Amino acid sequence: GVREGDGCGGLEGKVQAQRRAIDKLQRENQALREVRRSKDDAIQRLLNDLQVVEARASQDCRAAKTPATSMESDKNWYHRELFGVQARNRKMKEILLVKEESEQQLWALMRHCLDD
Repeated sequence: GVREGDGCGGLEGKVQAQRRAIDKLQRENQALREVRRSKDDAIQRLLNDLQVVEARASQDCRAAKTPATSMESDKNWYHRELFGVQARNRKMKEILLVKEESEQQLWALMRHCLDD
């Protein structure tokens, strides 16, 4: 039952506290979305850069190969391929770092939200 001391004032205070909590969570949710969006943008830029680098490297290899340089080119194929793989590996490491930083920031923000 309802006790006399528990009138509308107590309920109104609880409703206001819940509204404040909801407002806070909505602001924090929006902040999380902004962080994710900026990280997604950074990842996309890195992937685009990687595609450009790979396309240029492929064009350079095709343009440089003539019958006279074919034999020499074939001998060095392994080294060119290795260089390309290393370049892709560096870009992928950059992408991974951005993703890991994003994940760490999201976890920190979640802990902050849950602690408050």
